[in-house]
Amino acid sequence: MAEKIASELRTKISLAERSAIEKNPTQNLEAYDLYLRAKVLMHSTTSMEADSLEKASDAANLLDKAVADDPKFALAYCLLAEAHLLRHWRIEHVADALEKAEAALQAAQRLAPDAAETHLVEALYFYRGHRDYDHALESLEKAARSLPNSADLFLLSAQVERRLGRWNEALRHFTRASELDPKDYGPRGGLIDTLLLSRQYAQARLLADRAIADLPEKQNYFHKSKFEAALLTGDLDQARTDLAKLPVDSDTKFVLWSLLIFKRDYTEAYRALAAAERPVLNFWGESYPIPYLEGLTARAAGDVDRAKSAFLAARQAYIATLGGNANGKDDLTAKQTETQAMLPFYFPELLSQVAIVDAALGRKEEALREARRAVELRPISRDALNGANIAANLALVYSWLGERDSAIEQLSLLVKGAGKPSYGELKLDPIWDSLRGDPRFEKLVEEAKQPVALK
Repeated sequence: MAEKIASELRTKISLAERSAIEKNPTQNLEAYDLYLRAKVLMHSTTSMEADSLEKASDAANLLDKAVADDPKFALAYCLLAEAHLLRHWRIEHVADALEKAEAALQAAQRLAPDAAETHLVEALYFYRGHRDYDHALESLEKAARSLPNSADLFLLSAQVERRLGRWNEALRHFTRASELDPKDYGPRGGLIDTLLLSRQYAQARLLADRAIADLPEKQNYFHKSKFEAALLTGDLDQARTDLAKLPVDSDTKFVLWSLLIFKRDYTEAYRALAAAERPVLNFWGESYPIPYLEGLTARAAGDVDRAKSAFLAARQAYIATLGGNANGKDDLTAKQTETQAMLPFYFPELLSQVAIVDAALGRKEEALREARRAVELRPISRDALNGANIAANLALVYSWLGERDSAIEQLSLLVKGAGKPSYGELKLDPIWDSLRGDPRFEKLVEEAKQPVALK
């Protein structure tokens, strides 16, 4: 069919292209069927969704059978590496996932070292396996020579560029990926999220409406994006309208809790948390233990005893995740080398959240040390996406510890860039109440209304 199309278009096919056309990925139809089923699973979720870990595990099981049926099936090894990398990427990562991803990648490199698909999954390995964005871009350049119209290539390029703060390039490549594969909701989601980060809320809502019309089976995903846009602009009436279009399930618990907190309806916020059966995911797929959110709620409500109890429980949960002894006395920054070897990706994020907990518990020295160390480990210059969240947490720690000038100084840098904090958060979230009334803070709130000048 490819040859007939090329003939009709009067296009010449090179020897390399003819070789690629004629080469079957596998001669084993059972292995190919397993591969296709795994591919559907991998394309039906993103790393920010609660079911992604389960779907990646199911895909890996199918692909293990595929490569057992055909040990020379290079494409199956590529997808197997991708599945394990997703299992590694989540905070609830599987301990041996990175090792298995590397083994699958090495098998693909052995079988098809020059294949564009191999270079593409190699880029994903650098990105998700080691946060090595420079080498990821190098591998993407190699893949692009043979896959100039690959939606997956443009999607991954956009994700890497966003981490490096190349926002305009990221927007361009998310757009191109969605054009090349309009039925894949991942590129559209990435484009909308990037617009939200850069405070282009009206454009984000418009694209979300289009995505809901084009991809009704994924409408919940995009309704959540619309809700986030409303919340970040401080429009609680619109947020309530958007929330009504979402199902009441575990995936929307953080969405509901956020609105209730912004409305300062703490009784209902407690109720929403009580109904959550597991740690909830925020808008970016990061996991929060229930006691942490309960502590934030109790602190905002002025319930000192409940806040202390919840934050102590949250600290135990974090330390257990970080591999320490849950006795509340651990110096987590001193455990950096050991812990980072175990949690190479999310150590700074979790350490940053522990700093907030310690600030709430009055552990000033520990909180400052943890919050500053988290920023050092994940600076905005090397991760514009998560780095801004961690820097905002440092500002919050300063605020809660009475370091008002330092908090204002930190926020003044953040409102000029993409990411946190948004106008809605600064205006309505009770976590910033200790800064309210300060003219400098109120000026920053107004500044946060404006779209970011992107690079």
